[in-house]
Amino acid sequence: MSPLNLFKKRETASERRGPDFCIEIYEEKKPNNGEDSYYYAVGNGTYLAGVFDGCGGSGARRYERAQGKTGAYLASRAAAGALRDWYLSDEVSRESTEAVALLKRRIQSNLNLCKGESGGVSRIKGSISKDLPTTSAIILARDTGVAYRISCIWAGDSRCYLLDANGLHQLSLDDLSGLDAMQNISADGVLRNVMNATTDFELGLKELEVEGPCLLFAASDGCFGYVKSPMQFEYMLLETLCQSSTPAEWETSLREAIARITGDDSTLCGISLGFGDFAHLARAMEQRKNEVYERYIVPITQDQADVAELWTDYRVSYE
Repeated sequence: MSPLNLFKKRETASERRGPDFCIEIYEEKKPNNGEDSYYYAVGNGTYLAGVFDGCGGSGARRYERAQGKTGAYLASRAAAGALRDWYLSDEVSRESTEAVALLKRRIQSNLNLCKGESGGVSRIKGSISKDLPTTSAIILARDTGVAYRISCIWAGDSRCYLLDANGLHQLSLDDLSGLDAMQNISADGVLRNVMNATTDFELGLKELEVEGPCLLFAASDGCFGYVKSPMQFEYMLLETLCQSSTPAEWETSLREAIARITGDDSTLCGISLGFGDFAHLARAMEQRKNEVYERYIVPITQDQADVAELWTDYRVSYE
């Protein structure tokens, strides 16, 4: 059961502006047992990227009729399948609140069906155990011709991001117990909300419009949870981008940079909009890369400043 990684394109009578390119990163810590999944697609002026991170702690229950795979493994794939079916239906074009409610219904149905078909005996007892738990981070962008109308949908601590010439911006809100992005790196936050087949869950929704070019991406915490600060995560994105000549080179370089530090499965899907090509994107980000390096990375690496103070400055635009 591989992640849903098909690049779907709907044919239309009149093509609108398409994405510059898409990138995908999917790395498993245990081959053939990765508990992340993803789905992304473009078509008819609509662009979608979603990642799902099966929760390996509460979802450690193994299901005998599913080759002994964990609930976390099954959950991320069941949720990705629901996202695919939702995108390929007319539900994606409904009013945002209704569309998200229909997506939630599809996810619940898939998780419940997967639970019923898989069987198995729990090896974990107590309230921590949930059937088929997974986080989600989903970005849906619609091209209006003059702007990109963006909907961010999430549950848990996978994240939706926007990267532009002004820097990295976290669009989703972590469903954690009062921790910000900096605190979450070192503290062991408790997830207050994840998709699962045992209890009810919520899908967060944030909407915004962006007129200028941007890069949108969704990422599991294996991508950003093992850096020392959010500033260093942005710099890793920008450094690998600006040192690359093509989307494929950036994808490879970023995958390798994440793999060097992460202790988890790592998944990222990104869509570049409005830059025209990769060379224009890299040039647009060069100044920001230099700014982040001088303002944050040098003081951190040379121990010239309090990281907490740097975070206070950085989070104004990041959040």
